[in-house]
Amino acid sequence: MIEIKNNKGNVLLKIDAKTLRGADFSSKNLKGAVFKGMDLVESNFNNANLHGANFSEADLENATMQSANLDKANFKKANLVSAKLQNSDLIKATFNEAYMKYVMLDGADLTTTDFIGAYMHTVSMKNCHAKHANFSNANLKNANFTSADLEGASLRIAILRNVNFKKAILLNADLSYSDLRGADFVDANLTDADIEGTLLEK
Repeated sequence: MIEIKNNKGNVLLKIDAKTLRGADFSSKNLKGAVFKGMDLVESNFNNANLHGANFSEADLENATMQSANLDKANFKKANLVSAKLQNSDLIKATFNEAYMKYVMLDGADLTTTDFIGAYMHTVSMKNCHAKHANFSNANLKNANFTSADLEGASLRIAILRNVNFKKAILLNADLSYSDLRGADFVDANLTDADIEGTLLEK
């Protein structure tokens, strides 16, 4: 029997299993749940309420969290390789130093979310809402931000090689000292964006 508790130690859910790999948490109310360091590979959190949940250092490879409430969730140093978080609410969530290769975040609300130092190679963030999000020092090589709203976002000192910014909104965004070699800005709005010190040549 595995117990899922919140940060106050209260039991939110009991699961009759020896492992949480592939567990089904879809549509569950797990507000404030603590999953720190847990093995959650291929688990299903679709449509779940995970507001303020702690996933720091957890293994979420191939997990699905589509259309979930993950506002203020903590994913610091978590492994999210190939995880699917499309159309989820992630306002003020933290992904600092998370490993996020191939993650799907299309249509997600990432307003004021932190991705500082995250490894986000080939992440898909099409049509996401990322106003004032912080991607400073993140590795976003080959990421796809097509039609994303990045108004006021910080991508300072980020690796943005070959990133697709087609039709993206980068109004007042901070791209200073980032590596933009090979990036595509066709039809993007770069009004008042800070591009001081950027690398632009291939």
